[in-house]
Amino acid sequence: MSCRRRIALSCALVVGASHLPAAQADGLIYRLPADGAWVRYKTTEKGTFTITRPPSAKKAAPAPEKVQRLPVTSVGTLALRSVGKSRPEGIPCRWIEMKMKVEIKGKMPHSSTGKLREIKESRQIILKMLIPEKHLAAGSDPLAHVRTLYFKDGDRKPELVEDEKAKQYEIDRFRPIFPSPEVKIVKATMQPVKTLDREIGRLQCEKHTFESKYEGPLARGRRGWWSWRAKQEVWLSDRIPFGVASLKWTGKSQEWSGKKSRSPKVDVESTKHLVVEKIGTDAKSEIVESEAKSNEARRMK
Repeated sequence: MSCRRRIALSCALVVGASHLPAAQADGLIYRLPADGAWVRYKTTEKGTFTITRPPSAKKAAPAPEKVQRLPVTSVGTLALRSVGKSRPEGIPCRWIEMKMKVEIKGKMPHSSTGKLREIKESRQIILKMLIPEKHLAAGSDPLAHVRTLYFKDGDRKPELVEDEKAKQYEIDRFRPIFPSPEVKIVKATMQPVKTLDREIGRLQCEKHTFESKYEGPLARGRRGWWSWRAKQEVWLSDRIPFGVASLKWTGKSQEWSGKKSRSPKVDVESTKHLVVEKIGTDAKSEIVESEAKSNEARRMK
């Protein structure tokens, strides 16, 4: 993956893989609604990034001082929906599907000349996850209990992800919105949140604030490293499927594409914000399981 591509994805609402502790993880799922319920959020992000190239990096251009604190922004949507029930081994489970669409804009240096140029990256990712119902609640970690995962990237056909490292990588792209609180949650009641759904309008929400952190490998869990530390603010309402009316992430991250001593480092400071755009009760999956091929089968070709 090119440096341009990595930076664009680092600054979006998706991330790499992680090794998070088994702790309370309150993100976009605080309760389990009826099957078919869905919510779509508008997503925005503003931030800056810095590229630092170590002396040992090959063809280290441009010089670090020429690429400090470059601006980056993103806009998009994130849909969360319940698209079916299943009982493998008698365990009640739900198919939970997340669809992320994002467009990232900013400036970054050309790999050979060092001159700044405008970039514009678009990405669409769908995850379809089979998760036990008991883990689809506040105080649990649904992303740590995915039994089956289907992944779809853009216009490509869906993929059944069976390799454990690849599976964890694809799931943990969404860790900023399914974080693991590091310290005690501070709760405040009855704060107004203005949604973008005209039928819902303004809501009175309970607010949760806490800190979280992340670290783990990139490239489907195979190489590189990525970490962040952030402040999380979550606004809750029973009128919203899964319980979250808005979420704000403010933090700093670091990324290396290879060995830390030899590869460029990307530092990002950003604020991500999600707010409800629309809700409904007629959710349908966009992934046809019979069309998906195993990632193991793909590698055998």
